[in-house]
Formats: sequence, C-alpha cells, structure tokens
Amino acid sequence: MRIGLRRRRTGPEDEAGALDLYDVAYLAGGAHRVADSAVITLAERGLLTVRGTRVRAADGEQRSAHPVEDALLASCPRSRRVVAVHSALQRSPEVEEIGRRRGRVCLVP
Repeated sequence: MRIGLRRRRTGPEDEAGALDLYDVAYLAGGAHRVADSAVITLAERGLLTVRGTRVRAADGEQRSAHPVEDALLASCPRSRRVVAVHSALQRSPEVEEIGRRRGRVCLVP
C-alpha cells in the first residue's frame, strides 16, 4: 500500500482527498502528534527556532504551508516555553478541524 504525502493548504474540497502530513500525524497519534510534527517541520525549514525549552518564530517573512503551521507561528512571536506552545496548538481550532475532517471520512472513530 502506498500513501502519498504532500504539503498543501486544506480546504473543504479536500475532505475525502489525499492525506497530508498533519492528517497522517493525527491518525498516528492525535493532536499530540500533530503538534510534534508542526514544531519539527517548522524548525527544519528554519521558520521556528527551538533552544532548550524555549521556542519562537524566526525573524523575517514566514511562509507556512498549512493552517496548523500558521497557528503555531502566530502563537510564538516572542520566546515561549515549548510545552505551552505545544499544549495550545493541540487544542487549537486548526488541529481540531483535522479530527473533524478525519471523522467525517470515517478514518477515526
């Protein structure tokens, strides 16, 4: 079985479409895994700086590829504890929407 992953902005037309990185993360571990994936993805792309227990959005123009990434970047324009940012992102409307979408297409109970 092959699953295609691609970064894209999600919209209503994607409800039954291909899974993106954050859909797969949600299926693998729920909101917690989505938050983990967003922090790692943005740090790897240089849009998020992680130092010890602190995190902040990098200076300069920030081009995210997904609403979850937008929510993460907006939550830490200044240095904040990773735990606080991670917890807030898990409860964000953007992450909750992933769960609703996956539930509508019967991929989660």
